[in-house]
Amino acid sequence: MCAISRAVTTPTHGRRVLAPCLAAWLLVAPASTDAAPSCRNLGVARPVAFGTYSPFSGATLSATGLVTYDCPPPTAPAISLSGGNSGAPSARYMVSALGDHLAYNLYTDAACRTVWGTVPLPVPGGNGQSVTIYGCVPAWQVVAAGTYADTIWVTINF
Repeated sequence: MCAISRAVTTPTHGRRVLAPCLAAWLLVAPASTDAAPSCRNLGVARPVAFGTYSPFSGATLSATGLVTYDCPPPTAPAISLSGGNSGAPSARYMVSALGDHLAYNLYTDAACRTVWGTVPLPVPGGNGQSVTIYGCVPAWQVVAAGTYADTIWVTINF
């Protein structure tokens, strides 16, 4: 450990104190100065946009979104999604300007069976990766006409 806390009286003495400290730092530094694996360029290439919902269609309305990222090896990325307006991924809903709620959810599969929530889901590593998010709005919801929206935070863990 190097501590330069005492007064240095001559320039040569100052150089001697600094040199041993710099050498000690270089011997220890490689482990801490190597770039830690990291992910970058996390983005939403395509948001989940359901379009027009008809409460009387009797069919589930589905849509997909696309998240993109770069996580070069040796990272092991995992993505989680927030609960949005509801705060709970198991009960997501969109809200209209009038405050009406329209239930929906986001899933890991096209069949809309596995909810994608706050538990990080392992995703492929590498540069230029993308992951599809599946969204479904259940049929037969009686809601007022209008625009409904929710904001979801996408978190990548590595």
